[in-house]
Amino acid sequence: MLLSFELKVTTINNLSGHWRGENLRYIQVRNVDKDKVIKILDGEIIKVYHHKCDDGWEFDILVREISSVQNDRLKQYFKNGFCNFDYMIDNIIDCQSCVISRK
Repeated sequence: MLLSFELKVTTINNLSGHWRGENLRYIQVRNVDKDKVIKILDGEIIKVYHHKCDDGWEFDILVREISSVQNDRLKQYFKNGFCNFDYMIDNIIDCQSCVISRK
């Protein structure tokens, strides 16, 4: 099953309150086993996972199941990568509890 992971910065810890990539969308799609998808989404259409870094930055990762057609539409955003935060996706897939979930 295809899951879309979209990164949203919720707290920016710098003096300007802005960051270089704030006008871009950061999306990554992964093919995940059905059993894990059920645990990850926990019965919700869109599940939001929250991650707080030690340096004060905070992120939401929006997770949803998508179709292959939706995947093709999202490919334009894949070039932006995931800001080197791929480990957040790995944590969600592997543990579902390594990243604090916030509803």
